[in-house]
Amino acid sequence: NTKAEVAKKPMMLITTNTGLYRTFNAGSSWDFIPLPLKQQAVETLGLAIAPANDNVIYASAGSTVYHSSDGGATWQTQDTATTGLVNIILIHPTLPQIAYTGIFLQ
Repeated sequence: NTKAEVAKKPMMLITTNTGLYRTFNAGSSWDFIPLPLKQQAVETLGLAIAPANDNVIYASAGSTVYHSSDGGATWQTQDTATTGLVNIILIHPTLPQIAYTGIFLQ
């Protein structure tokens, strides 16, 4: 599949303790999308796809938030000012570069 073909298909993501899995065929097959985790087995808690651009994905593992602008092919770590577990991510409806996080304090 070319990037253009993949971008036109509906995408579904699930989180696991090792990263993300993505499907474009309603779950018939899944592609593993690794996150650049600091530890091997960190529970992935938060996941959000931007309403305005479904290539923009935010995911969290522990207190770290990851951002992808290419549908999960590459990831950048986002700075957060928290030591709690980021367990919810909300993305601005029209500005995908703005994300809000909720935390669980231990």
